[in-house]
Amino acid sequence: MSPHPMSSFVHFTESIVSLSVGSLANHGYLPRDGKRITTEILVQALEEGYNLSWELADVLAYGGHYLLGQDGPFQLDDLARHNKIEHDASLIHPDVRGRDEYAPLQSVHTLWKALERDPTDGEKLTAYDIAKARVRREAEIAMAGRQPLDSVHAEIARGEMAIALGMFSEAGGDGIPLSML
Repeated sequence: MSPHPMSSFVHFTESIVSLSVGSLANHGYLPRDGKRITTEILVQALEEGYNLSWELADVLAYGGHYLLGQDGPFQLDDLARHNKIEHDASLIHPDVRGRDEYAPLQSVHTLWKALERDPTDGEKLTAYDIAKARVRREAEIAMAGRQPLDSVHAEIARGEMAIALGMFSEAGGDGIPLSML
């Protein structure tokens, strides 16, 4: 996958879906108001905005729409609906509280700082560093007495970070530079 000019404007967040869709709307690849997004529009935006292959864009868009469990167009806010695509143990976002239907959209400073301390070389997040952060966050939800991630959301958590590593690692590099955080 060759780098796309838009990637230099993107700041790293954990959810690849919200990252992609939010940034694509900000840059005009999707409706700027974040409303009435269809899977067809999202596939095209992922291809053009992030230079993803048709196959990967198709899997992310149609798979994500299926996980949302709603028919027809969706809006960006729908991506924060808890236990659809969004999940607890995010690397930078707080877990959903109580019976809330939507997770908080704002990142947490202490989670960012913990993630910034993870790189073993002090310069970039590697697959090892991200795995260490995943284990830490999942242990934190266990210590808080919350349910562990189910197999679907554990796979989403691993997959979104694998995609982020592929998209935001510098050419020939093996990690996401801390300067992108």
